Amino acid sequence: MSDDVLREVERAAALGDRPAQARLLVERVRRGRLDHERLRLAAWLGDATARMALGDDSDEAPRRPKGRRDGWTLTLAGWGKEALVRAAYVVASESMRHWRRHYRDDPVLPGVLEAVEAWLRCPCDPCAAAVGRAVDDDAIPESKDNRSGRARWHVVNVAEAARARGDDAWTRFALEVLGESPATQVREAVREALVPWALGHAAPAT
Repeated sequence: MSDDVLREVERAAALGDRPAQARLLVERVRRGRLDHERLRLAAWLGDATARMALGDDSDEAPRRPKGRRDGWTLTLAGWGKEALVRAAYVVASESMRHWRRHYRDDPVLPGVLEAVEAWLRCPCDPCAAAVGRAVDDDAIPESKDNRSGRARWHVVNVAEAARARGDDAWTRFALEVLGESPATQVREAVREALVPWALGHAAPAT
């Protein structure tokens, strides 16, 4: 694709033309500006434009099978640690509302989640070590009820996933947050967070 054609496609994509947006994704992959695996991830998560870019013109995104379980989280794990931790972060972050009902002024557990967010901005060893220091803090209060306990569990496990070094370890911790076959609303929340990141349209954090 010539630069002149590319500019035309970019203009059409900016106006909401989905075929142009799909062509632009293909061209970004060709030019090395978008990793093909990230495009595949966005398509797997159900993004219509990414699916079109890969030649899938179906109208419906894959949905959770009714009445039975699947290996959704294990499939997501195939895209690596960062994608999996980002997905678990979505759930842990949402569950914090139950924690704040009892601990409005608690800085420790929110600090753990902030350390994970910092790791998502820069998934390096020093940031993983900072997550470790935050989650090892003995000052994390005990939970007051089942919901706040679940929030605590989610935050601690997403932190453990972020600082884990082996595939088996970070997958195991992420499974504690997401479950093997998350509910439809969880998948939709993860898709909303991960698709812009996968396609390079989001701020680095979340």
